[in-house]
Amino acid sequence: MTADCIITVLIHYTNFIEVKMLPNAPKDHQATFMVNCLGPCRDINIHLTVESGDADLYAKEDEPPKIENSNCEICPLCKSRDSDLEDTCNISSSRGDSFFLVVTAHKAYTGGTIVFVGFNLRNVTRYDDY
Repeated sequence: MTADCIITVLIHYTNFIEVKMLPNAPKDHQATFMVNCLGPCRDINIHLTVESGDADLYAKEDEPPKIENSNCEICPLCKSRDSDLEDTCNISSSRGDSFFLVVTAHKAYTGGTIVFVGFNLRNVTRYDDY
């Protein structure tokens, strides 16, 4: 007589989280971040909140997004232009192991916080501020 054996393996995936506080910003101010991943970026969730005003998110690989007239014509990874106090981007996958994210003040904003969450998120660094 043989006994069937079922083995259950539980794998706990840990998301890595990085939080960045944003200083108050006047209209048209841009803050650029470089997001680095362990391998191609996948399932990266980005959540921006402001206390007042309006800030938008744009993401692109290879170079920082170019914002003109409060818009990015070529931002295939993310374009979040909600007019409320929150914006989100969900990056399902990218070709490379990094991408650029720009926070643009569509209107002056105060109290900005941006949260990056992802399984293979390595780090987020401030790339440029102008």
